[in-house]
Amino acid sequence: MNQRKKPTWFTKEPPFPQKLHQILANPDNKEWIAWLPHGRAWKILDKAKFEEKVLPQYFRSSKLASFMRQVNNWGFDRAHFGPDENAYYNEYFLRGLPHISAKMHRQPKGKLQQRMES
Repeated sequence: MNQRKKPTWFTKEPPFPQKLHQILANPDNKEWIAWLPHGRAWKILDKAKFEEKVLPQYFRSSKLASFMRQVNNWGFDRAHFGPDENAYYNEYFLRGLPHISAKMHRQPKGKLQQRMES
């Protein structure tokens, strides 16, 4: 039996939360994106450098707007005030526990729109 290899565009990429865990775990990225000390949220520290140096290594689109769209689609919320201001969090996205992020799901378009309006 001759088994053909699937073209590379058919190979399944890891889901966004898994890639984000990889980015945050890589010490080379700590100047541009990092976990907050408590490990329940993360923050982009330098948007321009993050877009230039990190995004092209992990995603087909290296635009920050596309990355942020993924953040929103996967149910991350942004802290608007307090010590975690402008950090992103999700109850299933925790430092050191990437397996828990398997419970995260991409939100349907209608739900995302409702979330943005509320």
